[in-house]
Amino acid sequence: MSVFFIPLSFLVDIFEAVNTINLALQGKEITVFHCHDKMKAFKMKLELWLAKLQRKNFAPFPQLNTYLDENELNVNDDMLEVMKQHVSILCHYFPDLVRFEKYYRFINNPFALSISDLPSEDSSIQEQFIDLINDGGAKHVFSEMCCSDFWIEMAQSYPDVAQMALRVLIPFATTYECETAFSTLLAIKTKSRNRLDVTNDIRVALAKTKPDIEELVRGKADASIPLKLEFTFDD
Repeated sequence: MSVFFIPLSFLVDIFEAVNTINLALQGKEITVFHCHDKMKAFKMKLELWLAKLQRKNFAPFPQLNTYLDENELNVNDDMLEVMKQHVSILCHYFPDLVRFEKYYRFINNPFALSISDLPSEDSSIQEQFIDLINDGGAKHVFSEMCCSDFWIEMAQSYPDVAQMALRVLIPFATTYECETAFSTLLAIKTKSRNRLDVTNDIRVALAKTKPDIEELVRGKADASIPLKLEFTFDD
């Protein structure tokens, strides 16, 4: 029975690591760059773990390591091979980030690139890119804005280059926003309110803009007109 707990402890460590990276990719302010950095770090950890397993070093797996030490057990070669295969398969489970590297560098800091580093060979984009990296005003704006706001700002001056960047920035990085919307819908539209039109309610619940309640009430009060009632009596 004790042998059974060895792979179980290993899987507990693996699932804990996967759950940790999953939580790190959730949130309202998560961008594709944040996900890129987290996933790149996690893949490097997997490669490190695989190298440790090659040397029968189980330090990266705290549950497994503790169980082996407390029970004075060793992992046999067959079980070790299964662990290595599992970690190796997990390395290839996550998306390949190599092709994204050029876009990452271009969007994150276009002024540090050359034409050869540009992710496109389109001549019009290359020419606009040359104008952009030699634009002192744009460089100043880049130093004062976040990455997303900068490319939105450049959409009018350098539309082709900005569009290439925004195609990567605009899509949701994860399904977190969609899952949040479904959870909000379930909380609002219950069995007792199954005929409720939730269009306006869910818009308010999901809106990132914080309403100024005092200003709204003040505006409502200023616009209100006293109600006058008139009665007529028949003779």
